[in-house]
Amino acid sequence: MSQLSEDAAVRRLGDRLGFGLSGSSLIEAQQRGLSATLKQYLSPADGDAGAEQTPAPQLQWMPVQRKAAGGKPSAEEKKAWRQQMRKQREQLMAKHRR
Repeated sequence: MSQLSEDAAVRRLGDRLGFGLSGSSLIEAQQRGLSATLKQYLSPADGDAGAEQTPAPQLQWMPVQRKAAGGKPSAEEKKAWRQQMRKQREQLMAKHRR
């Protein structure tokens, strides 16, 4: 496997993170280098009000469904599990919308 040059690695980083660097923004990122560019992408700017860190959601632990005598979870267990998953999904979506 060949190794990427630092310039190619910076371009690849931008592509993988979805920034699609090109033109002057690509040249600036390549001049900063891979480590500095990565740090810039992963760290919020000082004083940036929109860069608040979202706390991790507090979700209830979901045990693996137990199997009934027939080798499958009972209908009631499946229903309860699906309801809990739906509730957690709604909690995650609500946090994302804020």
